[in-house]
Amino acid sequence: YLFLSHLFTRFLPWGSPAARANASAAVCASGAAGMLFLAVEASTGSEVAGMFSAGMFAFGRLVWSYAIQSEVFALNNLFAATLFYLAVRYDGCPSDRTAYLGAFFCGLALTNQHTIVFYVFPITLYVLAKGGAPLLTPPKVGKLTASVLAGMLPYGIIAWRSSARLPGSWGDLTNLSGFLTHLLRREYGTFRLFAGAERGDHRFLYGLQRYCENFLEDSRYVGGGFALLGILLVAARSGR
Repeated sequence: YLFLSHLFTRFLPWGSPAARANASAAVCASGAAGMLFLAVEASTGSEVAGMFSAGMFAFGRLVWSYAIQSEVFALNNLFAATLFYLAVRYDGCPSDRTAYLGAFFCGLALTNQHTIVFYVFPITLYVLAKGGAPLLTPPKVGKLTASVLAGMLPYGIIAWRSSARLPGSWGDLTNLSGFLTHLLRREYGTFRLFAGAERGDHRFLYGLQRYCENFLEDSRYVGGGFALLGILLVAARSGR
């Protein structure tokens, strides 16, 4: 996100640096809504369903608040929506190109915000199961791995720049210990997924509880009803 924000603050011809950085978040949030529309439209064949889903997402209170401030979350939403769209495309028409592109975005998304692993892990398992033996040949596995590593190149750039000891950097990433400290977010807490709760084993379940509560409140409980209906319809269709 810092790379993207830097591009906006450097090349956008109007506004203060803060306004330019905030504009990058707005663009990411808009892109996330657009990708969600494409994913739902491709999955259901209904443009109305796509617009309804994208609109409910875009005007959610939490999503909107992240769309107007310079933070990693808007870009994280864009990556999540992109992975969702690529998974839908692969489900409808499996292709190696879509799998490689998805692997690249998995790697790139992991360099931005580590909570994306909750999307990356199940989508990866699904694509590998869907692709089956034709996708799991050594050459294709090698290409998938290379795609993930290509997406994670920003880590290499950060490690290279850390040798200059710039103010505000992430420390010395030129050695394995320093790199793993940054990669695993040890100062913040590797498995601490959100701020606002004391450290403890309960925080993960507490975070999920707060997420569900916010989702229901932001969607005026309509989103929860439609989500449940969608799950039931998918289950019924799979049982036929």
